[in-house]
Amino acid sequence: MRKAQYYILSTILFCILQISNLFAQTEVVKHKIAIFAPLYLDSAFDNNDEYRYARNVFPKFINPGLEFYEGAQLALDSLNKENAPLEVFIYDTRSSKETLTDQLSNSELNGVELIIAHCSSAELKAFAEAGLRKNIPVINVNLPNDGGVTGNPFSW
Repeated sequence: MRKAQYYILSTILFCILQISNLFAQTEVVKHKIAIFAPLYLDSAFDNNDEYRYARNVFPKFINPGLEFYEGAQLALDSLNKENAPLEVFIYDTRSSKETLTDQLSNSELNGVELIIAHCSSAELKAFAEAGLRKNIPVINVNLPNDGGVTGNPFSW
């Protein structure tokens, strides 16, 4: 009787160890997404990271990019609750430190599987060209048309 219990217990422990090793060896591949938005962070804050405007003043030109960012953050929070394996990079298209061209050629974009952009019609061509060059789908979230980009299967 004791041999049977020992055999059953050993078998159960062996199965548990095998299953835990199986999960330990499974590497979760994170999907890389780049989000581009006109956040105007350099315009809102000075060199000392102090807010440039009065406490009760919020510049209206920042609203569209900030609202887009907030919506993206809500979507990412929901995906995080679903344990979606994502690595997300946020870029400020109005940065004074890096041009859009510099941002699109950044090494962080290597391996990115999707670009989501809130962009102007002038910027759309740069996004479409980068998507075509790197084989990355680009989703334009705010322009109602193709912005003059044709023949590019990576631009929506």
